[in-house]
Amino acid sequence: MKNNMTRNSRGSLAEFGPALVLFFVFLVVPMLSLARLGMSTAAIYFIVDRAADKASKAPSYDAAMSRANEAVDDLINSPIARFSGLKADGVGQVCLYVDEHVTMSDTANVISRDQLLRKPIYPEVNTYEYEVQSSYSLEPLLPACGLPWLGKIPFLCAPVTLTVRAVRPVEYPDGLRSYAPNNANRSMQEERS
Repeated sequence: MKNNMTRNSRGSLAEFGPALVLFFVFLVVPMLSLARLGMSTAAIYFIVDRAADKASKAPSYDAAMSRANEAVDDLINSPIARFSGLKADGVGQVCLYVDEHVTMSDTANVISRDQLLRKPIYPEVNTYEYEVQSSYSLEPLLPACGLPWLGKIPFLCAPVTLTVRAVRPVEYPDGLRSYAPNNANRSMQEERS
């Protein structure tokens, strides 16, 4: 009976090596991958949220666009971005949209960048928001993944692109007047009367 107990203990020790490899491959690597993805997503959302906040306080659309770009450039080189593994070359283009919510008809119009507003603005009646949208390309966890059975799994062996958006109300909607048609004529008519 004594020999039987030593034989069982040797058998379990011999199985420990392959079990440890399987443990790392199927549990630890995916958990590290998910943890890095979570930290990167939180950092990207924080950066885009700060850009939307800075843009919302700008006096005009041009100033809002430059403030959003400055906020992204400043924060992508910050400690929070470095901790989560973000690099400046992975940032896509920062887009600034104007969302117009027409109160009377309960409709919403999204005006893309470099596009004029379709109609004059009425901040007394409608609400306007800046929507900042940016994308980031995350490098894979295993960049030199030469295992054919893993294929092109996003974020494990292939890069993944995250697109994040944040929305803030425009604090100075009069700054949008230069991007709206007929606002110059309307303001001149108001001054004459």
